[in-house]
Parts: sequence; C-alpha cells; structure tokens
Amino acid sequence: MARMKFSVKLVDKGLKDITKRVHQMTGGAKVAVGVRGNAALAKKKTKEETEGEKLRLVDIATIHEYGSFARRIPERSFIRATVKENTAAYKQIMLLMAKQVLDPRKRLDPLKALAILGERVKADIQKRIRAGIGPELSERTLEARRRAGSESTLPLVVTGQLVNSISYEVRKGK
Repeated sequence: MARMKFSVKLVDKGLKDITKRVHQMTGGAKVAVGVRGNAALAKKKTKEETEGEKLRLVDIATIHEYGSFARRIPERSFIRATVKENTAAYKQIMLLMAKQVLDPRKRLDPLKALAILGERVKADIQKRIRAGIGPELSERTLEARRRAGSESTLPLVVTGQLVNSISYEVRKGK
C-alpha cells in the first residue's frame, strides 16, 4: 500500500483578532455558572448527612457532580456534562455575540453578551436536571424519599432547591 504524505495549513481569518478585541473590551471579564452565592451556602438536611452535620448545597452539588465512592453515590454530572454536550452551540453563540459587540451598528455591550451566554448555560443545566440524569435511583433511596413524603423518582430533584440554585455571574476582569 502506498503511503501518502500531506500537510495541513491553518489559516486564521481573523478569529484570533476578534477574540483579542472582545477580551480587551470586557477587561478580561468572564461568566461563571453553577451553584453559587448564598444559595450554595444554604444548609440542607439530606441522606448524605454525616454525624449530624448538615451539608451545604454546594457540597451536595459537588458530591453528585463527581460522585462519592465512600457514600455509594454515583456520578450524575449536571454541569460538566451539559457544557460538554453543548460546547459547539456555546461557541456559535460566542461568535455571534462577538460580531455584535464589534459591529458599531449593533453595539451590544460585552458584559451583556456574557450575561446572555450565562443565562443560556444556566437554562441548559436546569433542563438537564429536570429531564433526569442517570443512573436511576436505587430502591433504598426511593424508599427513603417515600418515608420523607416525596414521590419524586428523578435523581437530583426532591424539593427543587438544587435546580433552582443554578445561577450565573458575570465577573469583571482584573
């Protein structure tokens, strides 16, 4: 079989320049999405309690995002998996926003563009949680929920506290 030789030449048609200009306009601002702020620090009594201490919502979110071998809780990624699944869409949104920020006729505020992206990511994470993230709950967990008065069979959804705590913040650069 004959061997073929080839090379690839990447041609930047201005994307690096656009990215640099938008970054300068925002002063390096970024958007952070997740369980944040006061909601993250709220205490919640759950089956994950240890030695009578209530865990903060951010602790519970972290346990479920990554799983806990010690607590026999499987990974149910709602943040990382959402971002991974929607990366192409988010890149398209960022490109569209960058064009609107740089277009003198549109004049989209760069911080507003980041807020629009943050709102989209937040909505996608909440949608993923509400749709149900596998694996299904164990019979032991379902029984504990029934004893507590909940009929919810969706992982991560009993009271709605977690899904409603998902928020975003546009952080100004330094």
